Amino acid sequence: QARCQGVVCAMKEAFGFIERGDVVKEIFF
Repeated sequence: QARCQGVVCAMKEAFGFIERGDVVKEIFF
C-alpha cells in the first residue's frame, strides 16, 4: 500500500510540474 501511495504522490508531483510548465522549462532547460 505504501508503494501505491508513493506512486500517487509522484503522479501528483508530475501533474504539478505540468501545470507549472514555464517554471519546469526554466529548471530543466
